[in-house]
Amino acid sequence: MKPHNKGKVKCGSGYISKAHVLLNKILVTTSVVSLSIVFLSPLIIETGLAEARQGELVSANYRPIVEIEVEKEAEYENEKHEIISYIVEKFGDDSADAITLVRKCENSTFDQTRTNHNNNGSVDYGVFQINSIHTARFGEEFKTDWKTNVDVAYEIFSEQGWTPWACAEVIGQRPFWK
Repeated sequence: MKPHNKGKVKCGSGYISKAHVLLNKILVTTSVVSLSIVFLSPLIIETGLAEARQGELVSANYRPIVEIEVEKEAEYENEKHEIISYIVEKFGDDSADAITLVRKCENSTFDQTRTNHNNNGSVDYGVFQINSIHTARFGEEFKTDWKTNVDVAYEIFSEQGWTPWACAEVIGQRPFWK
């Protein structure tokens, strides 16, 4: 049976999630989290990290070992970076879709204060533009707190997938209104 690798990217002999690829691009390009890299192999120290990253190191005697430590309480450049990091933590393998959905359609600035007033009188709030109909179930906090907004979005996603978001098509899903 062929292993299911949906949402994964080939990396060497294995797979990593697209979410980790996306997070890596975000972290590298915006310097969100500082990583401490500890070199445990003399070969890496002598030849350099750039070559180690490219997988160009070949040796019969040494196998490069790189340990990466990520600080638990990372200092973020701004709130947007903290929000994106939390989305990756919360949504795991589905975080690439979550970030794409928010960035391309719902709330490109990841601004918790963003609202949208709908024609039916309801209002969408925050990072994931959670509709006010969810207030009865989840309370009011998702309207003002970005972490709660992400948590509520994850609960809705866990139960219904991406269909509750009107622009689910940007990630190849069918929205509720179609």
